[in-house]
Amino acid sequence: MKQFFWCLFFTFSITSTFSQTNFDVRSNGLGKVQSLSENLGNPSYLSFLYQKKISFAVNNYFEIKELNAFSIYTIIPNKFLDFGISATDFHFQDFHFLTFKTGFSKKISPKFSLGTNLYMEKTITGSDHDFKTIVRTDLGMLFKANDQLDFVILGKDLVNNTNDDQLQIFAGCNYKPLPSCALLLEISYEDHGLYNLSAGIEYEFVNSFFLRTGIIAKPFSPTFGASYSHESLMFDFSIDKHQQLGHSMALGISYQF
Repeated sequence: MKQFFWCLFFTFSITSTFSQTNFDVRSNGLGKVQSLSENLGNPSYLSFLYQKKISFAVNNYFEIKELNAFSIYTIIPNKFLDFGISATDFHFQDFHFLTFKTGFSKKISPKFSLGTNLYMEKTITGSDHDFKTIVRTDLGMLFKANDQLDFVILGKDLVNNTNDDQLQIFAGCNYKPLPSCALLLEISYEDHGLYNLSAGIEYEFVNSFFLRTGIIAKPFSPTFGASYSHESLMFDFSIDKHQQLGHSMALGISYQF
């Protein structure tokens, strides 16, 4: 029964839903925050990252073994223009939805940066290939009040040449009361007056081992996550629960250099 309802949902909303999905395993465990994602979710974070990174992640949705997404991305901060690139293959049986994303960011002042994401998408169904360039652009802003407090804004689909996706605005803050603890809060707005709230907390339980939890208000969904780092490697895990469709899980591995 769950697979039947998922197939209906999948048929009518796959493009708009998963073109907006953030495949950052860390933020998935923190209430699926979008604007506070450092891994190309909000491109303005690129200007405040000081190490290059390459990551691979796999997501499984609603306990359906055929419903997965694989993503790989790299982040390359530098003194001229910080940038990152990612590729994601979301697939269900013989359906593939490919997304290629490039992010750019520039530090305007020591505490403020602007960033943008550009997208290209391709749909493959069996032997049919539907390739189209989507002029879809995100704009992110980050203001670091101090070492403990960040304020962010993210606008998704500010430029869009399709009628499939709707404008989304995210505003959030990241507060670190302790070096080992981070509190995240995000408010989002979509077209047609839809609002939502996400919140998360991250705590370094022991050296290099982090526990995460969060909530999404509508529909109410709890999220959990953990990570462990060893030298230049980091391993991430997250799980969340949809009230009707069940659990989704994600695993990620990153290498910083």
